[in-house]
Amino acid sequence: MLISTQSALDDAIADISQNTHIAVDTEFYWMRTYYPELCLIQIATVNDIYLIDTLTDNLDFSGLNAIFENNNIQKIIHSAPNDVPIIKRFLNCEISNIFDTQLAATFLGFQNQLSLKNLLQEMLDIEMEKESQFSDWRKRPLSTKQINYAKKDVEFLITLQKTLEQKLNEIGYKYFFEEELIEISQIGFNNLEVIHTKVGNLQKFSTSTQENILKIAVWRENLAQQKDLPVRFLFDNKVLYDLAHLNPRTLDDFETSNYQKLKAWLKTGVISALKTKTSYKHLTLDKKYTSKVDNETIDKIIECFNTILDSYKFDNSSVASKKDIRSLTYNLKLENSNINNKLLKGWRYEVVGKKLKEYILDTIK
Repeated sequence: MLISTQSALDDAIADISQNTHIAVDTEFYWMRTYYPELCLIQIATVNDIYLIDTLTDNLDFSGLNAIFENNNIQKIIHSAPNDVPIIKRFLNCEISNIFDTQLAATFLGFQNQLSLKNLLQEMLDIEMEKESQFSDWRKRPLSTKQINYAKKDVEFLITLQKTLEQKLNEIGYKYFFEEELIEISQIGFNNLEVIHTKVGNLQKFSTSTQENILKIAVWRENLAQQKDLPVRFLFDNKVLYDLAHLNPRTLDDFETSNYQKLKAWLKTGVISALKTKTSYKHLTLDKKYTSKVDNETIDKIIECFNTILDSYKFDNSSVASKKDIRSLTYNLKLENSNINNKLLKGWRYEVVGKKLKEYILDTIK
């Protein structure tokens, strides 16, 4: 059912609210803006599928907030990190009790970021067409193909969830899975605490330059949000590094650099950002990335990582990437105090991180 009137939306909300499990998906348009434009929210119950037209003017969508914030209603989503921040921003709400079918699949040994189409084929032997995946969801009226596609994205999720949950319980990984879901529920567009993940390899720089990079990056992110522009439209990370190294305090400082022609409002913004009293030392690393670990040692450490995980069904790449392992090795060798690595946190540390850290420290002595 396509929802484009207030009465139909209110009726849908009343029905959806009676359920303990719902399937959720979104369709959006995301080109040349910081934020995606939400075009459709699909919600399936055991008996019905609702396609909520979020581009319809003068609709009050706030009734949906209670559904997404209700911990007694499980929201089943495939690849939840894609949809959660979009819904949270559109409705200005939180989302509780998520079940991510894509994430669940990785704990069962399926490849990381497996598509819904392939997962349905593997788990339920269901064929799914994806021919409208890249259509423009802003256009109205929606075509029959688009409507059918949108329905298919949620039609089988409740059945899929039951199968995945049963298998997770059988192998005892539900605790790890639920810990990961808590992090997913906290994803949003405005979380500047993860700004260090958007600026590349900080360890190439001194700690003072690292802090300059982070100060400018936070300002750049806020500005991109205000103007609703992709961050790269302001300036890319190479320019960010150069500006952090330049450390301008006045407009005159730009005159002897390669950035004389940078727009004046960007120059003043950078200067202002660098003068901020906010400290980002907790996100910097103590030493420059100068120490080398030979490839043979790295290969042995990766082999140890895989060996530790042999008794688990995980897709190993979903636990940590080779880049994560290499970064942990370098930082342990450098004895950095601010190591921000997923292998040292939560269930990953419990399952593999603790043993791997001990092995690395023994290996790089």
